[in-house]
Amino acid sequence: MQVHKAPRAKRKPGPASKRPEPTATERAVACLSRRALSEAELRRRLSPAYSSEQVQAAVRRMGELGLINDQDLAERLARDGFERLGHGPSRMVATLRRRGLDRELAERVAASTADDQAQRSRAHELLKRFKKRRPGRPPTAEAAFRYLVGRGYPTELVRDILDISL
Repeated sequence: MQVHKAPRAKRKPGPASKRPEPTATERAVACLSRRALSEAELRRRLSPAYSSEQVQAAVRRMGELGLINDQDLAERLARDGFERLGHGPSRMVATLRRRGLDRELAERVAASTADDQAQRSRAHELLKRFKKRRPGRPPTAEAAFRYLVGRGYPTELVRDILDISL
């Protein structure tokens, strides 16, 4: 037996039910409470609804409050990309650039996140995992090369690793 619910009565908008439109600063705080954003990302989110002066003031205020810091965001994203996701330097730069960070900052942070030895070690781990995913069928050198380069590791490093591993 199906139970039917009576339709809800629609409320008529009245002066008491209208909420005032949030200010650019309030909207910025709401955006940053959900996810860390770069200055460029915050500007993109605020621009459709607010004037450029309001957006600039809100971004400046978020910086003053310490709620937005491109340097810290870049370092966290790069460290997470390397440690958790296994991304190499060029993949880190691409990720940071996609998040609206400038090229110089992205390259500097990606270079400082992991030294050559750490990159080499992480690439070895990724290659072992790649081989385990294909039991009974070892990957070709070309497939392993594409896999590691696709993860953002330098081609010279990948060639060295493949000469040793395969």
